Amino acid sequence: MNVFAATLEACDPARGRYRAYRLEAGTDLFGTWLVDVTYGRIGARGRTIRYLARDEAEARRLVRQSLRRRGTARKRIGVGYELRELVDPEGWVVKQCDLASWNLQKTLMAASSIARYYG
Repeated sequence: MNVFAATLEACDPARGRYRAYRLEAGTDLFGTWLVDVTYGRIGARGRTIRYLARDEAEARRLVRQSLRRRGTARKRIGVGYELRELVDPEGWVVKQCDLASWNLQKTLMAASSIARYYG
């Protein structure tokens, strides 16, 4: 299923915040585009929400919206998310997303270049 996957974590021991966020996008066996969002406390099973998208463009839009929202975490919850894993062989984030507000732009760019080098 995975055409795109990203795992993000936000940790602030002083405030007791240990959050995990995972995005996965791809198609099912019937060609339907799905975007799975899993969130919760780090180390816990978490909760998953599955969105059905009409096409790849809508799936990309859902991913971009979710990442933009995570990019505002420092302002909202007092701690920013850090990228732990990125599977982005088709450049969904680096090429398509406006990362001006996202504090991990350099990390995502580096991960994308590494993926292109080894992919």
